[in-house]
Amino acid sequence: MLGDRGGRRLSPDQYNNYIEEKEKIDRYVNEGYRITDVSEDLSGALLTLMDKRGKSETRVKQPLGKQNFANGHRHGHR
Repeated sequence: MLGDRGGRRLSPDQYNNYIEEKEKIDRYVNEGYRITDVSEDLSGALLTLMDKRGKSETRVKQPLGKQNFANGHRHGHR
């Protein structure tokens, strides 16, 4: 089927939520946070970000479309 690359189709709400979360992650990364941990479940990925000083930890849910991590790298299972 054209346009369906093995991924689930997103509803407009899911897609908007995904874009919002991705922008949030990009903002953190632009502010110097780095991704220290990624855990995945069926609904997406949970990214743990640490600020430059290593003091503040933030968790951001990245729903669906898991391969689009903010830093552009796909994380395999370790």
